[in-house]
Amino acid sequence: MKDETKWYRCITRKEMKQLIEAGFDYTNFRKDKYNNGKITYFFERTKELEKYLASTAMV
Repeated sequence: MKDETKWYRCITRKEMKQLIEAGFDYTNFRKDKYNNGKITYFFERTKELEKYLASTAMV
């Protein structure tokens, strides 16, 4: 099983689009029971992603 601390869960399409426009690619997506059965996008946590999330206060 993958280490969940290495993945950022993105639960809105708007947020997913912002991350893609910033140059990040999601590595997986699925319907998620923790998101009421809606699609959840997963981005690999990298130093660049952490910096971006901190700068936009999306964490």
